[in-house]
Amino acid sequence: MNLQRILSGCLQFSAVCLFVCGLLCTSGCTTAGTSIEVKQTPAINFSQNQTVMVIVKTRDADFNPKQVEQLADAIIDGLRKSAKFDKVYGITSVVEPFTNLKLSVVVQFVVVQNVWSIETTVSLIDLRDGMTLGKANINSHTEWAFFGGNVSNAIDRLGDQIVNFVIKN
Repeated sequence: MNLQRILSGCLQFSAVCLFVCGLLCTSGCTTAGTSIEVKQTPAINFSQNQTVMVIVKTRDADFNPKQVEQLADAIIDGLRKSAKFDKVYGITSVVEPFTNLKLSVVVQFVVVQNVWSIETTVSLIDLRDGMTLGKANINSHTEWAFFGGNVSNAIDRLGDQIVNFVIKN
């Protein structure tokens, strides 16, 4: 009789544990990805000799300087590999005297319902006349770090999306 009660209790406990684990995994657990909201499609003539300066800034202290540097490096590397520009450099480099374009990226972390997101505002500006040539909100998100979220991968995906926004017009 006691063995039967113990087994029954174990089965009930297991069922409750499975139910709770299922709820945890389905409520707020999302796959990693990016989203883009284009405000103004970039209008660039790639046939001109152009130099672009990449500036990445953060709106909050949660995005640390190493992560800002990682994002800037990913964008600079992607733009250089695209071969669409004569020169691409970051704000920490010596400012080129004939810089035509500025790519301004402002980032911040946002956490909503177990999902964190790196939200960015991206602006491509012609430095000769101050006109905005392109503008977008680009976000990279992933699930909780507990479920395998990886900030470094999200930053790299975000850098790729920013490069694609700039060069594919």
